[in-house]
Amino acid sequence: MRAFYAHARDGARVKDRVALRTLLAGKGLEAHVVLGINDHIKNWKGNWEEWQKDVVHRVNFVTKKPVYDLFITGGDTCGRATAGILREALSAGKPVFWWDGNGKLERVTGVVTFDPEDWQHGWRFERSEK
Repeated sequence: MRAFYAHARDGARVKDRVALRTLLAGKGLEAHVVLGINDHIKNWKGNWEEWQKDVVHRVNFVTKKPVYDLFITGGDTCGRATAGILREALSAGKPVFWWDGNGKLERVTGVVTFDPEDWQHGWRFERSEK
């Protein structure tokens, strides 16, 4: 299983990737966690909207399976690109979770715009504990 960690450009560290992998393993899910910044560096080709959709819909060239099986985010707010990725994932019926930075995961049920002029922090997550 592969998980995409959607975060602010300066908001993720290798220790976050390791902590998420450990947390998921504790829930019986062996997952390779990819930081959003690493996917961006490798796959962004100059268009934000195309990259956001590609993150969600990209498939492995050989196996034809989705590159990412689930999406995880954190924090109280997010920026435009993260919001776009998570909305696309939700629209595609992919599992999206919010992580508290420790041991709690909650299902994200929506992404709400509250300040469209703030491209770095203008969106919030709707969550449920299910």
